[in-house]
Amino acid sequence: MTNSSSASGSAGPVGVVSRTFEYFGTVRFDDTDANVHVNNGRYNAYCDEAALQVFALGGMDVSDANGTGIGAITRRAEYEYLGQLKYGDQFRVDSTITFTKPTRIVFRHSIFRVATETCVCRCEAHGLWMDFRTGRPHRLSEQAMSNILHGSRLAQPADAATKPTS
Repeated sequence: MTNSSSASGSAGPVGVVSRTFEYFGTVRFDDTDANVHVNNGRYNAYCDEAALQVFALGGMDVSDANGTGIGAITRRAEYEYLGQLKYGDQFRVDSTITFTKPTRIVFRHSIFRVATETCVCRCEAHGLWMDFRTGRPHRLSEQAMSNILHGSRLAQPADAATKPTS
């Protein structure tokens, strides 16, 4: 994969893998099915929430897509279910990101049960930045990609585990 270059000739962030971002949460009752374990569809929501937090740290508030017209969409996601979470379990989503183009991003998520450090699910999600006004992909600047790759820390939701991020 070839890195993009800026006018100054420096290597761009395309192809660079970010540090690992951590997102913490607790399984709620409404996340579970009749067997009181997490419904498979909820793992998608956990990964999406982790991704939104990474974007926010990088200054890309995708919840403001109506105001900016720019947002992230998922093109494809593949999940590997390795175990299960149950009601009340605390979990951690470890996420790394790679920009494959200035318009495209790949997230690699691993969801762990905090108490046992057991990986219960892995996901690879491919997405792109979209300009909703034109219906065309949106090219991020090198600075925007760099900001996302190097976000400082994740805000923890009110119901999250208190373990600090690395």
